[in-house]
Amino acid sequence: MNDQVKRMAELLKGGAKMLASTCPECGTILFQVRGDIICPKCNKRIIIAKNNSETEILDGGLVLHQIELTITKKIDEIQRQLSDKNDPKELVEIATLLSIFLEVLERIKRIRGSR
Repeated sequence: MNDQVKRMAELLKGGAKMLASTCPECGTILFQVRGDIICPKCNKRIIIAKNNSETEILDGGLVLHQIELTITKKIDEIQRQLSDKNDPKELVEIATLLSIFLEVLERIKRIRGSR
């Protein structure tokens, strides 16, 4: 038995509900576990929209979330670089980049607030 089938069996044994829907990425059947819909192959939480406008909002929200995660990781990397630098030019460059990333995070926050 392959790992994917084992994972599905474990989900069912644990009380998960097998759904009729499939994962949009890999095509594997989806399961509902404690209110969350998950793909056992991708091991990701899936959000199913009821109509096209909801799909657009969800897609946009997911994109914003992905950007936010990436920017947050970059800010963490920059912070580590900042503590190691002493050259004023390098400090200005790093501080400028940090400022831009923080501005992007602020814009994401505003976009979410306007929805």
